[in-house]
Amino acid sequence: MLTHESLPPDDYLPLFYRAMTLNQDRLAEHLLLLAEGILATRPHGVTLVSLARAGTPVGVLLKHVLKRHFNIQVDHYSVSILRDVGIDQNALRYILQNHAPGSLVFVDGWTGKGVIARQLASSLQALKSVMVSTFQLSYMC
Repeated sequence: MLTHESLPPDDYLPLFYRAMTLNQDRLAEHLLLLAEGILATRPHGVTLVSLARAGTPVGVLLKHVLKRHFNIQVDHYSVSILRDVGIDQNALRYILQNHAPGSLVFVDGWTGKGVIARQLASSLQALKSVMVSTFQLSYMC
């Protein structure tokens, strides 16, 4: 359901690498704090569910931080979610067949007006009413 994403123009990559160099310490610190927060709320396991596209890079980085700094191996999925459509229900059902609902942590790398956060909450509420199990899911940015 996601549209094709073209490669960035040639003049974009030097700007990206410069921004990463200037902000890498801050990014690392925030990822460590986020990982600690996730672990504090998920004592029985963590399953990362990134919201495509912006959540995927953050989820990948979190997976590596959890392994490297906390020696915790986690599964990581990336699922599509669209405004006014919702989350990919088939993908979420697959994840729930293989992981405890209380282990899921939804990750997004972009916050704007909160549209996707509300869409996620709405999608999970709709799925909750369809499925028998009780969800204890978190949305972390």
